[in-house]
Amino acid sequence: MIKTWDVIDGLKLEERVPTLPPEPIAVPTVDGPPIYFSDGRLGQHVLLVGSIGQGKTNTICHLLAGVRAAMKPEDIAVVFDPKGDYLRRFRRPGDIVINNPDGDNDSQIWNLIEELRASSCDPEETLNEIAYTLFNEEIERSQQPFFPLAAKDLFAAVLSNLASNPGSTNASIRDYWDSKS
Repeated sequence: MIKTWDVIDGLKLEERVPTLPPEPIAVPTVDGPPIYFSDGRLGQHVLLVGSIGQGKTNTICHLLAGVRAAMKPEDIAVVFDPKGDYLRRFRRPGDIVINNPDGDNDSQIWNLIEELRASSCDPEETLNEIAYTLFNEEIERSQQPFFPLAAKDLFAAVLSNLASNPGSTNASIRDYWDSKS
């Protein structure tokens, strides 16, 4: 028990105050008990499989409603929404939207090549770091690292070349690789 005359340093206070686990988020089901997702589970992948009209989008809407309701100001959620179903229902003022399929004027479009040009770091160093980040897992897992290392180097070289051409965009990267296949 903490008494008013105790002098408590930061970490000691943390040790004395019990913490409760976050409340799980409940997703309702049609005729059964809800499915609960803990904070830890939400940090992992969730896969819903079903044919057209089986309720995948509805299920994710219920899950997102629970997540949205439980979010604190410091929380971040990244939602991949190619059809825009969740954007229309859950978007709030201040949300950052990247490549909004509805084409709203306030959507943010990330251009990797512009990011390289705007970087205050050495562009080649930034290029190599991006390439390393994209290919690192494959390089470390491979018993033949020559191939993923070569892919990393090739990607960095193509990106470097495209970055030197004004007007290059993410589409330029895709167009380059499509022209080679």
